[in-house]
Amino acid sequence: MGVQVHHTGITVSDVERSAEFYKLFGLEEATRFVLEGDEFEAAVAVPGAVAQFVMLRGTNTVVELIQYTQGGGQGFKRNNNDVGSAHVCFTVDDIEETRRRLDEAGVPLVAPPTTPADGTSFAFLRDPDGVSVEILQVGPGTTLKSMGVPSA
Repeated sequence: MGVQVHHTGITVSDVERSAEFYKLFGLEEATRFVLEGDEFEAAVAVPGAVAQFVMLRGTNTVVELIQYTQGGGQGFKRNNNDVGSAHVCFTVDDIEETRRRLDEAGVPLVAPPTTPADGTSFAFLRDPDGVSVEILQVGPGTTLKSMGVPSA
């Protein structure tokens, strides 16, 4: 089996609020659970850690939301150009329709969608904790298959 991305994990301040936000992209709740205890503390290198997890599934991925209810850290304050900053990208069929739907939900884009080449359009927004999220209307040159992803 080749390398596959199993999930993208995002630490959030309020797992319920964030779950509702990420469901705007069509994700559905798969499971939820709590982890705590010595093994978990050691695994995440956070003394006293207790965390709630919500796993949201999409067509080809899972987004894992984690709220540390004990042992929590600092708020997220990174820009897209900061080392270590990451983002999750959701493909959409119609970026303008998605933009309208997000606007109606009170979620503004950072800037209007841009279309740099071959029909691909993208835009960025922020989740409730300020984590960067991208929406992508895929053009012919940016499909996973066109980039050589074998299972696409």
